[in-house]
Order: sequence, then C-alpha cells, then structure tokens
Amino acid sequence: MRIFGKNLFMAFGAALAAVCLVSCTEGGAFEVDAVDNSGSGTVDPAHVIAAYPAVQAFYQFENCKFDEEGRLLNLGMFTFEYSGSKVLMTERMQSEPYYESYYLFSIGANGFANTCVQTNNENSERYVMKFYYDADGHLVKINDSGEVCSMEYKNGNLVRYYDETYEQEETLTYTDKPNDVCYMPYDNSPGSFPSSYGMSFNAAYYAGLVGIPSKNLPATHYIDYKGQYDNVMYVFRYWYDDFGYLFKIEYVEDRDYQDDEDSVM
Repeated sequence: MRIFGKNLFMAFGAALAAVCLVSCTEGGAFEVDAVDNSGSGTVDPAHVIAAYPAVQAFYQFENCKFDEEGRLLNLGMFTFEYSGSKVLMTERMQSEPYYESYYLFSIGANGFANTCVQTNNENSERYVMKFYYDADGHLVKINDSGEVCSMEYKNGNLVRYYDETYEQEETLTYTDKPNDVCYMPYDNSPGSFPSSYGMSFNAAYYAGLVGIPSKNLPATHYIDYKGQYDNVMYVFRYWYDDFGYLFKIEYVEDRDYQDDEDSVM
C-alpha cells in the first residue's frame, strides 16, 4: 500500500443511516458496518488526541500548538489550516530541497474525514483516499486510490485488520488496561505496532481527523502474511512509573519473549 506521506499515520445524529461495506478478497472477506458519513461537518476539539495530557506526556509533544477552539495547528513538520469542513495538512521537509506534501481533508457529518486528496509541490501526482467509520467513530475501512484495507472492532478494540492489496491479515488480543496514550497500529512513533499496515496517519490521527483509538492496550498481535513471509506473533509489555503512569511500551516476538519483572503484560 502506498505510504501516506513521506514519513508516515461519539454520538451521531439520528439522521445518520448505517450502511454495510464488504471486503471481497477470498479468504479474508468480512463485513464492515459503516455509518453514512457524507455531508459536511467540522473537527471536534474533543477528539484532538494530541491535546490529551497522557498522550502529550507519553509521546513528549512539547511544542505542538492549538488554536483558540482547541484544534491542532502544528506537530513536528506538519501544519494545519481550517476552513469550514476542509482541513489542509501540510508536511514540509526540514532541509533543502523543501519538498512539501499537501493533504486536503473533507470532514463528514460525524466530525471525521470522509475523503483526502494528496498532492505535492514537486510533480502532478494526485491521490484520493476515502475513509469509513463505525457508529462509535472507529476507522473501519480505507480506500486509497483503489487499494483497500478493512478493520474490525469488538468491545471498542481493533481486533482484525486486512489488507486486500497485499492479502495480509492481522489479529489482536487485548489487556484490561485502558489505552490512555491512544496507542494504535497506524502510529509510527517510538515503540509503535510492528504492523504490516502500509499507511500511517500520525499527524492526522493526532489532529482528530481519522477516528478514535481502541479502548484497551493490546496483549498480542499476530500477522498472517498468507504464505508471502513467515507469520509472526508479538507480545506487548508495559512499564509504569511509581505514580501509575505508562512510560514505555515494548513488543517482542513470542518466541523471544522472556519475562521481565519490571514490566507488566
């Protein structure tokens, strides 16, 4: 799947009708229940993940800025501009030549992006992405210029991910620990998921544009490469300080797992 960028990743009104989207790849098909997110909306500051204190502390977001409404204005090399239902995210390389990528998001009725058009200042390439969500605001399907991946949630947690283009499937189990740091597989921050997930939404995700995170922290993560590579199982470990705050996440292959008395599974 095409990489999203150079570095890359509630209540609804009664009028929103549920629709069913189906992935068709043999052996990996499953139904995705998505709401109708057509129409126009605006970013909900309550969903701006970069503003959460636990997220700022864990990822060390010290220099990000917000506007008076609480919307994210900048994060690292990304900046955001807001105009009605449109959000322009610009990614600018920090050294010459100053390559820039532009992501124009259209916000749907549920407050999350339903489309994104990606362009750049170097050539005429143009990509269109479409996003779909369940009734709780979880991202459940992405169509990136014809490349499709689907996600299944249970009890508020992402339990299955399927990449139709590369026919790779991932399943996850969870702990009972709350996901206060909003840890997700499309995040390439330090200690992020060892996922085959080819698109990463770091800045857009932290800006609250592409859905809400899982409810709990993962326990295991199994990647089935469908015969292309050796399948692998990962186990997650967590470190908390004396005040109960999470400060480190680590994952290891199951065959390499050794208990660490200082960590918590």
